[in-house]
Amino acid sequence: MEQLRVPSALPIEAEKYWAGLAISRGVGRHPSRILDTYELIYVRSGVLDVQEEERRFTIRPGEALLFWPGRKHSGTLDYPDDLEFFWVHFRVKRFRETESALRISQITRVQNGGFLESLFRHYINEQATRRLDPLSASLLVWLMLCEVARQTEPATASGSAAILAGRADAYIRTHFQNPLTTSIVAEDMPCNSRYLSRVYHDFFGETVTEAIHRRRMDYARHLLVDSTMNVNEIAVACGIGDPSYFLKLFKRQTGMTAIAYRLMYAQTNVVTE
Repeated sequence: MEQLRVPSALPIEAEKYWAGLAISRGVGRHPSRILDTYELIYVRSGVLDVQEEERRFTIRPGEALLFWPGRKHSGTLDYPDDLEFFWVHFRVKRFRETESALRISQITRVQNGGFLESLFRHYINEQATRRLDPLSASLLVWLMLCEVARQTEPATASGSAAILAGRADAYIRTHFQNPLTTSIVAEDMPCNSRYLSRVYHDFFGETVTEAIHRRRMDYARHLLVDSTMNVNEIAVACGIGDPSYFLKLFKRQTGMTAIAYRLMYAQTNVVTE
């Protein structure tokens, strides 16, 4: 039988069995250490205060940080009790400067946090069941880095427009569980809804409606994995009163049914710190 042969070389190498989800108990802080690997951190909730050498970072929900190998990094403040963050270690192989490469800032705001979180969870689940082979591990980390590299870059919005976009985004993050539309967000700013839509899209690369759906589905993923709530309860908690519409939206956003998602990501390697 003929077989397709595909090169398995990847530009990065994952550190097998070195990834997890850290959930704070409100005590301690990030350890002080120097490692020989890169570390990618993605904060899901709370705020992580750390530093690398003399540079300090405050990482908020939806943001990712890269620690470089050979540099001392440590916590600058104690963990808050609502802090949760994913982490994974990896190495970068040597490559020619002429080769194309991802360009990733040390701290980034992730555009699609839900997808990045699903990659972390899949990695952790496979790790926990000892099904994670080196190639799959490296491929998952490579996909994580590709997602982080897709950080949202401000386009045409600047000055007062950028402030307006930021205020709208903060409003969506804190009110997505309530009935919410572009008009409701614009009314609270206050500004014209069409103008808000244009400014928000210029700055964040998605519409206000898409941002609302994304926030709700990110929260739905969290509840499906980390709670015992049923689908109807999760729909209401996400600000969607119609469970049928919630299920359609969830499948459209993730490509999976809510029940299938819960079954797939039921296991997690949690490290409490």
